Amino acid sequence: MDKVKIDRKTLFALASDTRLEILKKLDERRMTLSELSKTLGLSKTAVKEHLDILLEVGLIIKVDRDRKWVYYELTKKGKNILHPTEKTKFLFII
Repeated sequence: MDKVKIDRKTLFALASDTRLEILKKLDERRMTLSELSKTLGLSKTAVKEHLDILLEVGLIIKVDRDRKWVYYELTKKGKNILHPTEKTKFLFII
């Protein structure tokens, strides 16, 4: 059984339509800051602020393999939130 802990910071992160759109885009494939900025029609600065919040709560990770491009992708927690199964259990910590 997958347990997903949802605390106040995670609830805050999920309360933004922009951050939810970022999660949906990253569900399709991993993306760079520039790709997300172009796809969402937002400045890189704005997207970076949203990414930092999602990173802090563990919904995404930063992948820096070849040092040329930095990609962002969903974590297991992020995937479980977007695609819960019958075996997914959400724990709300308030």
